[in-house]
Amino acid sequence: MASKVSQTRLIFVYVTTPSEQIALEIAKAAINEKLGACANILPEMKSVYEWQGNLCEESETLLIIKTEASRYQDLEKKVLELHPHECPCIVALPIQDGHSKFLSWIEKQTS
Repeated sequence: MASKVSQTRLIFVYVTTPSEQIALEIAKAAINEKLGACANILPEMKSVYEWQGNLCEESETLLIIKTEASRYQDLEKKVLELHPHECPCIVALPIQDGHSKFLSWIEKQTS
């Protein structure tokens, strides 16, 4: 059973990056600075979007960082510092439920 305190305090931060190397750099910085407890890197997804009037199709790497909601602003600043894009995708998604020991571990790692 999940910890009720954790449910509303924890988030996944979804970030797209232009390469696995940039995702790894952001992930390591986030973990080293206690801005995230864990990061998952999923290479080579295809993104299709419109940017400045042009239809774009790019290979990107997905980075998912697990953290506390209270760490989001600092984590976003770090991503923006290390990310090469003018307008990177950085989105926070709430963790609604989960394994209580894992959720507690996220809290411990980011406090």
